[in-house]
Formats: sequence, structure tokens, C-alpha cells
Amino acid sequence: MIKVFIVKRNMSNIIKHSTNNDQNTLRLGNFHINTGYVSSNGMSYEGFYPCITPSNGQYVIYESKSDNGPSIRVVNSVEELINLTNSLSDSDLTTLGECLDWFSNQPDKTCVNRDYEPIVTDSLCFHFDPSYSPSNPNNGEFFYNLGSKTSHHKITTPNQPSFSTENGGILSFNGIDDGFRVHIPDTTLGLSNSLTVCSWLRIPETSKSADILWFGYDQTTDEQLNFLYRFETWSPNTWSIVVNYTLNDGSKGFIHHEIENISFSSGWKYYTLSLNINGAYSISINSEEVKSGIIENLSRWNVNMDACLVSGGVGYTPFDMGSLSIYDRGLSEEEVLHNFNSQKSKYNL
Repeated sequence: MIKVFIVKRNMSNIIKHSTNNDQNTLRLGNFHINTGYVSSNGMSYEGFYPCITPSNGQYVIYESKSDNGPSIRVVNSVEELINLTNSLSDSDLTTLGECLDWFSNQPDKTCVNRDYEPIVTDSLCFHFDPSYSPSNPNNGEFFYNLGSKTSHHKITTPNQPSFSTENGGILSFNGIDDGFRVHIPDTTLGLSNSLTVCSWLRIPETSKSADILWFGYDQTTDEQLNFLYRFETWSPNTWSIVVNYTLNDGSKGFIHHEIENISFSSGWKYYTLSLNINGAYSISINSEEVKSGIIENLSRWNVNMDACLVSGGVGYTPFDMGSLSIYDRGLSEEEVLHNFNSQKSKYNL
């Protein structure tokens, strides 16, 4: 029997177990979380069950069964979660991170610590959030992708940023060697034509050099696209977009766009960076576009894409990161505003 639940956006999430790549959901292994976002094509409720909203400190464990829907358990503490996980796994796990990692690799079980906000999930290829237990197993070594690109389920943090429970969970980059890299070999601009990266960032007003977001990098050719980049000799509120690319004859091209008078001194902001194969780009902070233009010769730049948040280099600017989303299309103004509004209270805005 197919169960259909009519829910509103402000109700708890809904969940189902399926080996299909369901659209407009966050994917937790073989589980799919519908956060309440309704796309232009509507929203499917078939096969979904209402989630239980855990209280602070609780975890909800869902187990798929062939009959009568999912089995649901609620534990009230980390100690209870460890005991339950050891019972299910016949293991001797001792930490929260070990338990969350075990659940993240089970085909028929998942563990969540909270309801998720109704962000845009249409064409969401990659999504990471240090405050959400299915994405962050709390071991400091890797994160799980909740987007549709299941071939890239897990990413590593080679130089590990620090985890803080502030705002429910954030990553802090030390300005020396911390890094967070997502390799996207099957999402090049030449294939998808456009790409959008959205992230909650807290970047201080700074006089130091900074390289907050690398939109792409090829270690062989040194081709790269850097958003939010600056030298220490520049005035504090001047940033840039830098593109290095290789022409057909092997010569190098270089493009530099300055972004002036952007202040990062007021705490958390939601950054949306969009790029099209024709060179058109836009940068929005919260829900307002602050810069747009055309990057010439971008069509020549066709390296395998990486989306990286880094603060490498001695003396670089430290910063903090909340969630990170990567879409293989451009977002409308309404969608950018929707994402901002759905999560802003989490960052005290």
C-alpha cells in the first residue's frame, strides 16, 4: 500500500527508503529526506513517512523493513546511541563518531540528530553540513555528501579544520593549512553548462592575504578559478575573482576581476557564487547580488572541477564555514532568497 502524507513546509521532515535516486531530497545512503521544499514541478509524497523531530541531544534511528514501514528508535544521549549501535552491529564501538560512521554505511539504517531546513534540493549535486549527523560523523577526517551525486558519497578533509558546536556545528579554518576539498570530475562546465556554489561563511574584515573559495583547480596545468581572493597589500574590503587558464597553443591566460567595498565584518553571511560556461558569473551575499560580469575565454577553461574551501598559506585569513551546497545549474533570485531564509535563524540572522 502506498501511503501519502500531506505536510506543510514548517512541519517535520518526511523520509523513505529507496535504492532509486529520488529527486528533490537529501540522500542519506538509501534513505531520502524530503525537507519540505516544493520545486516548480511540485513535490512527491508517495512512499514517505513522517519523521520524528528529535529534541536537543537526542538521535532518531530509522531502519527499513519490508513490511509495515520503517522501524524507528529514539535515544536520549550519546551513551544510549553507543549501546544501541553496538547491539545492532555486534561491535564494541566507544565514540559518537564511530557510531555515526557505522550508520552512514548501512544500506537499511540511518541516524539523524535534527530536522533539516527546507533548502532547494532540485539539482543539488553535493551538500555538506557539519551540524547534521548524516553528513558529519564527528571524526574530523571526512564528510558524507547528501546530494544526488552518489558516486562521490564521501569526501576527506586532508588538513582538518576544527569542529565547533557553535550554531549547531561549524568548521573553523586556521589560516595556515586547513582544507576542505570536493572533487567533481563528472560536473565540468563543459558538461553541465552552469554551476552554483552556496555556503554559509563567516569571514572577518582583514588586511591579510586570503583565498576563501577555489571554484576549480587542476594540479597538472595549474588552471584554476578563485573566488574571494585577495593580497595583503590591498585595502581590507577589496577582493577579486582570478582565473588562470591554458590556451590551445599552450600559452597561459590570466583574468582578474576586482570586487570592491564588500565588508565581511558583521558575522555570518550566505554566499552564492554562480558561473556559466559562457563566462557569466554572479556573486550574492545573503539574498542580494553584489557583483556580476563576464569572464572572457572561460570556455577554454575545461579542467576537472574542484570546489574547495581553503585558507592555505602562512598568514592567511582564518574563517568559519557552515553548510556547503553545489548545484549543477544556476539558481533563480527566488531560490537564493529561499535558501537564505530557510537557514538564517540558525546563524542568528
